[in-house]
Amino acid sequence: EYSSRYQVGYEIGEDFNEWVRDHIVEDFVNATVRRSEGKSPLHGAHIDNSRRWAIWYMIERGGEDSRTRFYKLPGHDTEWPLEHRVFNNMDELVEFDSVKWPMKQWFVINTSIIHAITDVHGPRTSIQIGTMDLPFKFK
Repeated sequence: EYSSRYQVGYEIGEDFNEWVRDHIVEDFVNATVRRSEGKSPLHGAHIDNSRRWAIWYMIERGGEDSRTRFYKLPGHDTEWPLEHRVFNNMDELVEFDSVKWPMKQWFVINTSIIHAITDVHGPRTSIQIGTMDLPFKFK
């Protein structure tokens, strides 16, 4: 087992929600500023339960070496049902990709794939828009 960072979400407000509807996606689960909290350099392996896709805009990466790593659990599908799961034994997982996200640029991740954030050694802040589908506008 390990200690893990966690995210705290802050609502931005209805003006921002309207902007998201007008410019990115009409039907979304949430649109928040997310801040990674805790002292651990690891935000442990998990899948999200409230959204299948997350549209991100990274403001602070959490350190130059911070990466999001994607995993597969042998014997299971790569995508999981939408229910919050934490994978405490990371030794059982097989990493198949890792990404150092771009700064101040929109990108999309599939949050129903097991993922963890490693090497976080500073502030990690992002704007995140959660959605179930990918009908993006990006006007």
